[in-house]
Amino acid sequence: MFLSLKIKKEKNLYRLSLELLPRQISDTLKKGLWSNEKKLRAVKTIIVNGMGGSNLGAEIIVSLLKKELKIPVLVEAGYEVPGYVDKETAYIVSSYSGTTEEPLVAYKKAKARGALIIALTAQGGNKLSDLAKKDGFPAFEFPTSANPSKQPRLGLGASIAAFIIVFQKLGALKNSILLELSKAAKKYRDDSAAIARRLKNREIILISGPLFAGNLKALRNQFNESGKNFASYLTISDMNHHALEGLSYPKSNRKRLLALFIDSQLDNKIIQKRADISKEIFKQQKISLVSYRLKGKNILEQGLELLQFGSWLSYHIAIQNHVDPMSIPFVDWFKKKLSN
Repeated sequence: MFLSLKIKKEKNLYRLSLELLPRQISDTLKKGLWSNEKKLRAVKTIIVNGMGGSNLGAEIIVSLLKKELKIPVLVEAGYEVPGYVDKETAYIVSSYSGTTEEPLVAYKKAKARGALIIALTAQGGNKLSDLAKKDGFPAFEFPTSANPSKQPRLGLGASIAAFIIVFQKLGALKNSILLELSKAAKKYRDDSAAIARRLKNREIILISGPLFAGNLKALRNQFNESGKNFASYLTISDMNHHALEGLSYPKSNRKRLLALFIDSQLDNKIIQKRADISKEIFKQQKISLVSYRLKGKNILEQGLELLQFGSWLSYHIAIQNHVDPMSIPFVDWFKKKLSN
């Protein structure tokens, strides 16, 4: 009985975090806190190191706004630091909790290379923010009250806003992007439950054009963590050069796989044509597919629409699978085992 009530409470917190995504953006724009902001300086390259949900905001922004970027932005997650990191690099160490092992290890290596370290983390004090302040590096801390679940993958509104603020400060994005983001932060609540029913008991391949590659990575993570349902993603046109042949075997693909295509009128015309032809091949291979067309008026609206649609979709997948969307037992077990 107690366990049932606990799961019900966690589901409610999960849903509330999804509903509050627009407020996560507005809160971050209004209440985000800088430390050592004056230490920011001009750089030639921006590197983001964050694991899991802590790099998804950057991935989404880099995909959606690639044409707007004035400085190269690369997501390089893990323990190691690329050889080109130097004093002309802004090295953003992103960790929602401020305790993630890999970026904290890389922090020291990037510091030794003379890079400009920028900590990006949740407000409230933690190891990462304390370390950055001690070393005199800039830190941007975002509020978390609009993410009662405390799950990084459900706080992506704050993460997206925070990365845009940092990128803008470094000169990678124009100032008007913040205003555009604020206007785009609408609530999207399409009936994802109906689509979830069509995905039941399938391994899901998420497919879109390059504009939404970051969104697909976020949705893949949410399917895996929240829905406990394996998912992968492919982007057009890269998939047209290899993946179409891989659909043939094993023969169980026909019963096991389902392709979820994300369609947008903002995609390049040739990307839209490639998507249509790709769908024909999936049908020839007798692999089920579902299409979802984005409705937003501009790229930021569509990115946030897809983020919210996908978050609700993974929630409904979890309910169908009779699992708690909040708990991550195998990840928790892995971390415990690793620390022994």
